Amino acid sequence: MSNCIETCKTNKEKDSYQNICIEYSKQLQALEESIEETYGIHLCCCPTSKK
Repeated sequence: MSNCIETCKTNKEKDSYQNICIEYSKQLQALEESIEETYGIHLCCCPTSKK
């Protein structure tokens, strides 16, 4: 999504993609919390190296 935001030609288009990213992030956070609560585990964001 960030690639889409970087290539937007108008502010309206950029705002639209940013709003989509914000909502997507909120949904992922809710999903993470649900999984952690349901299964009693802690999900972490471990860094990965890109090759």
